[in-house]
Amino acid sequence: MANKFTANPNFIDTAMGAGSGQKGLRVSQIVWNVGATGGTLTITDAFGNGTLAVLEGAANAQVSQSFAQPRRWADYKIASIPSGSILIFLV
Repeated sequence: MANKFTANPNFIDTAMGAGSGQKGLRVSQIVWNVGATGGTLTITDAFGNGTLAVLEGAANAQVSQSFAQPRRWADYKIASIPSGSILIFLV
């Protein structure tokens, strides 16, 4: 499949060379459906302003991170996906 930034949640299964193209996001949850190989998933600010989230997962697991107060992101980028797909839920 291809990355989908027009739906909520955003669906990402392919590494991103640039940001999502969205601005002023409010993120309530991240879910990583880890595939055959686990590892570390890092989500960074698309403008180079640091790390927004880090998730670690074992093979064939589902890892999630929820935020009691939605996080404000200017935009995001996922440069490398060890395996599987990511859902980013917006408010």
